[in-house]
Amino acid sequence: FTSTSSNRVGKITTAGTITMYSSASFNSPQGICAGPDGNLWVASQGNDTLCKVTTAGVVTGYTSAGNIDGPVGVCAGPDGLIWTTNTANNKICKTTTVGVTTAYSDASLNSPQGICEGPDGLLWICSFGNSKIVKVTTTGRS
Repeated sequence: FTSTSSNRVGKITTAGTITMYSSASFNSPQGICAGPDGNLWVASQGNDTLCKVTTAGVVTGYTSAGNIDGPVGVCAGPDGLIWTTNTANNKICKTTTVGVTTAYSDASLNSPQGICEGPDGLLWICSFGNSKIVKVTTTGRS
């Protein structure tokens, strides 16, 4: 889970034991998802960073100037990549598990927030700024 106000990420066992992780890469962490590589991925909105977190708590931050900008939502896509919604620039990005990022713009995206993979193999995005739900292919087309 993410703790936005404390700039940390935590894990909780089924017995209720909580372990918190801190990193300079966390600044207002928002969304979190399990990645195809066995790591957790966190959208760190406050510093425009996508963070990879190992199960041991080792954090690697990835940035991409002009692309990852105010990330909020994050999910593992059907293509084995990590997808983020970026509220500050109205883009979505796909990032490889080694941090190579490609951004996509679409006129239907306005302050995109949540993102998930649908049962149809498409990405479904909540476009908060215009009250729309947008479906996008893994090539970035709506």
